[in-house]
Amino acid sequence: MKKTGLKNGENELFPFSFSLDKIRYEDDSLYSELLKILLLDRSRKRNIIWATDAYKGRDWESPVCQSSVSAIRPRAFKEDAEKQSRVKTHAEVFTPFEVVSQMTETLWEEPEGRDKTYLEIACGEAPFITSRYDTATGNPIPLEKRVGILDRKLQQTEKAAEGDEDWIEKAEAALKSVYGYEFQGDSLFIARVNVLDAFLENFVARFHRLCDRDLLLKEANIVSWNFWQMDGRTQSSPVKGKGSVTNDLFNDNLTCRIRFWDQPKSTLFSHIRLEERRDMKRFYACIGNPPYQSAEKESGASFHASIYPQFMEQAYHVADKVELITPARFLSGAGRVNRKWSEKILNDPHFSVLYREQDSKKVFPNIDLRGGGVHLPLG
Repeated sequence: MKKTGLKNGENELFPFSFSLDKIRYEDDSLYSELLKILLLDRSRKRNIIWATDAYKGRDWESPVCQSSVSAIRPRAFKEDAEKQSRVKTHAEVFTPFEVVSQMTETLWEEPEGRDKTYLEIACGEAPFITSRYDTATGNPIPLEKRVGILDRKLQQTEKAAEGDEDWIEKAEAALKSVYGYEFQGDSLFIARVNVLDAFLENFVARFHRLCDRDLLLKEANIVSWNFWQMDGRTQSSPVKGKGSVTNDLFNDNLTCRIRFWDQPKSTLFSHIRLEERRDMKRFYACIGNPPYQSAEKESGASFHASIYPQFMEQAYHVADKVELITPARFLSGAGRVNRKWSEKILNDPHFSVLYREQDSKKVFPNIDLRGGGVHLPLG
C-alpha cells in the first residue's frame, strides 16, 4: 500500500528516524516488515520486552509491539522527571558528543583496528557506534562530522571504495563489525534504528536514493542480530527483580545469543570467553558508558551497590582494548568496590587513565556522579 504526504501517524518515528519515516509513507508493508525485524529478540525468538516501568499501561515484561513505537522517544526528548527517574533506577547517563568524539578518536588513531569488530556495552541509543545526534541534547550531527565507530568506518568506506558495488560490500562489512547490547527495550529499539539509519543515510548520500527492498531487509537483519537485549551482569535476557550478579558471569546455561558473520551459526555470548583461552578475543575493542550502580539495593543495605566493576571485567574478557567511563572513586581506594579488585586494576601495566574530571557536572550536566567521571582504556 502506497502513501503520500507527511502527516502524523500511529507509528511515527520522528524526530529520530527520517529514513524509516520516509519508508513508512511510501510503503506500509515494507515499513511493517522492517519493524518486525527491528523489534525481534533473536535469542528468544520473540519481541524484545520493555524492561522499564516508564511507559504507563505497558508492563515491564510485556513485548514492545509495532503499535507501541510511536510512544518511544530518545532520552533528549523525554520529560526531565523521566530522565531523572531513569538515572536513579537504571543509572542511565548519556554521553555528550564531545566525550564520545574523544573516546572514539583514541581507538581510531590505531589503523590496524579500523576494520575489526567493536562492542558498545550497555549501549543505550548507541552513541559510540553512530553519533547521528548528540544524545545529551538531541541536536542532529551532519554526516561528515559524526564520530561513532560505524560513522568513521563508513567515512573510510566512502574514501576507499572502488565503485558502487565495492561501496555496498565495504559498507555492509562495516555494519557487520559493530555490536552492542542494552537492557531497556525502548533504548535498544532506538539503537537499532540509529544504526540502520546511519547505513541508510550514507547510502542516500552516495546514491541519491533509498536502497532497494532486499538490501534494506538484509541490513536490518544484520542490525537486529548485532544489537541485542541483555542484562550485562547475567548475560541473559532482563528479568524483573533478578538482576543480581551470578557467581559465574559466563555460565553456559545463560541463553543470550550473538552472531559473528564469519561463522555459519550463532553462539552463546557466554561462550565468547572460551576463545580468550586460545588468545582469540572476539572484539578488537569494547567501549561505552555502562551503569555504575544497581537499580535495587543489596539485601539489608541502605545503598545501591556499585556494578561497574562487573562490566569492566566482562569487557576485559571479550576485547583486546577497553575504554569505558566509570566513577573515579576506586582510583584512590574509595567507593563501594572490592579493594582487591581495585588493586588488581591499578597494578595492571596496561591500565591507564585517559581523562579524569573531579567535577562530574562538567561532563554530565545535571548529574551528580560522586568522585567524577573517568575514561579507562585497557589494552
